[in-house]
Amino acid sequence: MKSVYKVMMFTFVLCMGILLMPVESKAQKITDTWGGDAKLTWSYDDQTKELVISGTGTPTGEFAYYHEGGIKFMEYEPWQNYQKQIEKVVIEEGLTEIPETIFSKCTNLKSVLIPKSVTKIGKFAFYGDQSLQEVQLPDSIVSIDKEAFSRCTNLKSVTIGTNTKTIGEHVFAGCKKLEGITVSDQNPFLTSKDGVLYSKDQSILYAYPGAKAGAYVVPDEVKTVDAMAFAWSQNLTQVTIGKNVTLLKAGAFYGCPKLKKVLFVSGCKLEKMEDYYEAYGDELEEYYGTFGSCTALTSITLPDALKQFGTACFKDCVKLTKITIGSKFENFYDFSYPKGKRNQFICSKKLSAISVSSKNKYFSTKDGVLYNKKRTQINMYPVAKTNSKFVIPTSVTVIGDGAFYQAKKLANVSMSNKVTKISDYAFDQCSGLKSIKMSSKIRLVGRSAFSGCKKLTAIVIPGNKTEIGWDAFWNCASLKKVTLKYGVKKIKSEAFFVQEGKPQLKSIYIPKSVTTIEKHSIGYYEHYWKDRNGCDTNQTQKIKNFVIYGKKGSAAEKYAKNNHITFKRK
Repeated sequence: MKSVYKVMMFTFVLCMGILLMPVESKAQKITDTWGGDAKLTWSYDDQTKELVISGTGTPTGEFAYYHEGGIKFMEYEPWQNYQKQIEKVVIEEGLTEIPETIFSKCTNLKSVLIPKSVTKIGKFAFYGDQSLQEVQLPDSIVSIDKEAFSRCTNLKSVTIGTNTKTIGEHVFAGCKKLEGITVSDQNPFLTSKDGVLYSKDQSILYAYPGAKAGAYVVPDEVKTVDAMAFAWSQNLTQVTIGKNVTLLKAGAFYGCPKLKKVLFVSGCKLEKMEDYYEAYGDELEEYYGTFGSCTALTSITLPDALKQFGTACFKDCVKLTKITIGSKFENFYDFSYPKGKRNQFICSKKLSAISVSSKNKYFSTKDGVLYNKKRTQINMYPVAKTNSKFVIPTSVTVIGDGAFYQAKKLANVSMSNKVTKISDYAFDQCSGLKSIKMSSKIRLVGRSAFSGCKKLTAIVIPGNKTEIGWDAFWNCASLKKVTLKYGVKKIKSEAFFVQEGKPQLKSIYIPKSVTTIEKHSIGYYEHYWKDRNGCDTNQTQKIKNFVIYGKKGSAAEKYAKNNHITFKRK
């Protein structure tokens, strides 16, 4: 019995030893063809984490593109199952172009070897590759497209060869650890100085390394600072704009958190500062103003030569309290976005005053409020002014686009009967506004003019062939009484629609002068609830027991009938 037991134990130990013996792992290597019209092969080794691409031509055809989040991504990369694991990319001789977005999802990519056959790097090719630290571009590269290396947050150095001619916008934007860009001395189109990338004659400043610290003086040779050139430079504390700079493109200094001072040399020729927006479908996601999100900036005096700057130029400059505008300033640079044109000054929430040179032919200020020169139009009321009451001067006939935008401390506004127009977004998001006395001569209450005025309880709209614009009183949930005088002509879509909160308006009299009442303009709100699975859901619904009063045969009666809302003749 003992011998049997010993044999069993020996067998058990032997088997366990075999099971526990080290087994040499076998690397998996995947190889396939891709590229449509090009003849290309790729292979990935999951042990070395290396992707090798070989063949000739430029990938086209079957790998179509589509929009994802405002950026073009490939419908699928053939190595998509491994793209988060790839650490090294080796492109062998033959490939002529690195397609747009092709490696943009390779977040662990540490190095890339680009051959001399490649002449172009496409848009977003390496966008957001957070592990990439060094890039050496061969002499064959002619163009680097928009945002090719944008937001490569660990990229420290870039070397550009002899033939690179074209640099797209935002190519190195958001490379926060970039210490310098080196350009071959033989390159006839580009140059670098102290790690900063310029055109050969230094008339264009393309990119400033995000890791450079301290103050910087833009050379006098520079005429244009390219879009997002300094964007997200973490340690830039002061910048002096050279005398020959005429244009600061969109987002040039966006998101520089330590930038405290912006100076302009005497006689600076700067004429325009741009901004742009980024939209995903119909949703506006972000503005990129010239100095947007420079959170340490407290004041700025703009040069006399400046004629235009973007309405979002100083958006989210949370400490900015004062702006001084020079003698030649003409207008804000307009921009539009998917839901239409919106010319409003979007600025720091602490902005309390605007100052304008007395020599300016187009604008003037009084008590920090911006007007046109003759003060017939109010252009901007600073959002951080502490006044709870404001009397619009008797000279004013037009309240400009976004003039009082987000003036949350403003509670009461009155105006003379000379005012004829309340422009789009004029009092948009004035969440503290409780009352406003309108001019009897008003002919237009513009789009979203009082949108988000959540404390407004009553409004009287005069009859002067008046039009009430789209979303004019959108989400004014506290409105209990709306008086429409005879002479009001048109009520546009969702004029009194309540998006959030419980609507207090239960009835309205619509005079027979109103000939147009558009969809959901009156008697509707957005209802929110949780479904049986506990998920939030919402639906546009009619306000319960809402009543429309009006005359027989009127547009009011027709609207009530079409929308199954109670109608009573009055």
